[in-house]
Amino acid sequence: MENSTQDPHSVEKSTALKILIQTFKASAHELSLLVFFLVLGIVIFAALIYYAERTQHNPQNDFTSIPVGRVASACVSVILVIGESL
Repeated sequence: MENSTQDPHSVEKSTALKILIQTFKASAHELSLLVFFLVLGIVIFAALIYYAERTQHNPQNDFTSIPVGRVASACVSVILVIGESL
């Protein structure tokens, strides 16, 4: 028969994972509010980009709809977060 001993590192990782899951469960409401306000900001910024680009005639305008502006605003948000962490 094989010896069924567990690796002590896997037990530590399992405990850490359980603690992380408990933390996410305990702060689910706050995390959902954070995500809601982030999405709301992205949608508002996307609409502003779209309407700002539509005020002048520009044949090279890439913003054909608000969802395209949403992608641009999400990219800007990610770049700002990365820039703040450096």
